[in-house]
Amino acid sequence: MQTLHPTLLVGPADWAAQRLPRAEYERRLAQVWIDHPRAGGMIVYGDPRDHAALAYLTHFTPKLEPAVALLAKADEPRLLVGGGANMIDAARPLTFVRDLVPLRDIGTAVTQWLESLPGDAEIVAVNSDAMPPQPYLSLDRALAARAVRSGDERLAARMRIKSACECALMRDACAMLARGATALQEAFSRGDAIDKCVLHGEHAAIQAGAQDVRSLFSVDGGRTLRPFDGTTTSPAGPTPVYLAVRHDGYWAETVCQLGSVPDVLTQRAQHIVAMLVSQARPGLPLAAWHACVEAERGPFAIHPVTARSIARPIGLSLDDQPMCGNGQVLAAGETWALQVGLRDAGHGAFATAIIAVTATGAECLWPLR
Repeated sequence: MQTLHPTLLVGPADWAAQRLPRAEYERRLAQVWIDHPRAGGMIVYGDPRDHAALAYLTHFTPKLEPAVALLAKADEPRLLVGGGANMIDAARPLTFVRDLVPLRDIGTAVTQWLESLPGDAEIVAVNSDAMPPQPYLSLDRALAARAVRSGDERLAARMRIKSACECALMRDACAMLARGATALQEAFSRGDAIDKCVLHGEHAAIQAGAQDVRSLFSVDGGRTLRPFDGTTTSPAGPTPVYLAVRHDGYWAETVCQLGSVPDVLTQRAQHIVAMLVSQARPGLPLAAWHACVEAERGPFAIHPVTARSIARPIGLSLDDQPMCGNGQVLAAGETWALQVGLRDAGHGAFATAIIAVTATGAECLWPLR
């Protein structure tokens, strides 16, 4: 779900080989070269707002300035780190990449890097569309004499299939999410104002080890969701609160329905999500999920927040593009965030789940069992 993102990412993001071993990244890079057999190298851009691909291939999370990975098929990876030479030592714990240099002029750096690659080899570019105009034009000039291919779509498909290591990190993220959701409910039970409830939830998740937390909440009975701005002081009434946490790069998210007794709207949303989870299996068309929502929503309207899609791939990004059909089917190893929102004339309600598709069905990662 789209939320405000902090100006400076401050949470823990160090690479720990016991959680994500170097062999995991070597496997991912090997898949890159399988997908692009004519490529000699790959250029991957990331910044604090959009760095899923960069993290997937290098574990590096840019906290303030952008970064660029230069990945050669026949050589060690190089990472261009924004912020000047003083940021190199601070960047080293965040990645397994040993060749770190300051990111100054990307065009010059890429031109020099290309000299070490075969002249007829393709260059794969990933996330270059997220670059600001000036570095994008500098990169474009540097690559003018090369055959360049976009790697975004193929890499996104690879990233949807999670390894055992990744699923373990997502389970950890869900456990941190549970700590935040419990703190939210406890603050609500005390009668705290909604903004204080949100802060309690965020702080509890951070204390549990989350490296980032995002939230949205409602002040109109769930009809709309808004970001935290510290201006709401009224006690919390029954309302949904969106909460997302990140652990080692991997996200988990939910919508907590704050209230004593689930109403008809909430119960209907929960019923639909339970049906979606029960249907999940490899080969299931995504269109079947959307048809289920339409068949089961009854007199209630689809909430605008979930109108674009009730299912999104989830992992290193909260902003994965929704997949709404067109022949797409579930595959074993994928992780999905399910969000069903319903609305009537007075208010709105949500139900959520996170699942990992297995060979025979689905494992529910959230809610915790």
